[in-house]
Amino acid sequence: MNEKFYLGTYTKRDSKGVYSVTLNKETEQLESLTLEAAIDNPTYLSYSKNNQLLFAVGKGDELCGISAINAKTSPVEPLASYDDQQAVPCYIRYNEKTGDVLTANYHEGFVELYHYDKEAKSFTSIDKKVHTGSSVHANQASPHVHYTDLTPDHYLVTCDLGTDQVITYDLDSEGKLSNLYTYHSQPGAGSRHIIFHNHYKIAYLICELNSTIEVLIYDGVGEFERMQVISTL
Repeated sequence: MNEKFYLGTYTKRDSKGVYSVTLNKETEQLESLTLEAAIDNPTYLSYSKNNQLLFAVGKGDELCGISAINAKTSPVEPLASYDDQQAVPCYIRYNEKTGDVLTANYHEGFVELYHYDKEAKSFTSIDKKVHTGSSVHANQASPHVHYTDLTPDHYLVTCDLGTDQVITYDLDSEGKLSNLYTYHSQPGAGSRHIIFHNHYKIAYLICELNSTIEVLIYDGVGEFERMQVISTL
């Protein structure tokens, strides 16, 4: 059986937006490259297989933001967009259970929480947290939020490459964010992305600037403790 993938791209040169490609599992070749949606700089996507929805970051006419797309068709059908950021977000994640959409903005240094209403086909901005600070590397003169998602116990976690911090937020019943805990990676590490083990109380923090993975103990309630540092070189 063939498998379909969606590709986010930069559109500074020949690319036009969001593409799909099919993996032929018999020949082990990628086939049928198709332009699915013309969007400026849809550099990150989040796909909901159950709802067959595709969420993309991108640039609008004046501002930047996010789009919701019906992936049941090809080319895909635009459903809604919400542009309220000065720079294109670098990361987006859709939560199927709650309808929440999370974005991380690298250039402006903040995390933003939206809600997508499937019935109304519309976005609502719920809350935004702007980071502050810097660190020792030349690329760390200001905050650069690179990743955001939920922890296994459903707190919001962010990785800030510019401040060497992993900041965890609590969400109240209305989706408002409050600072819960801040973990500091090694100075100059550049914390970029985190992933949680599916069974053990362990998280792996990928650090871009010093080429390491920090192995963290995660006992819950948003708190991390460093257990090991492994070089990727």
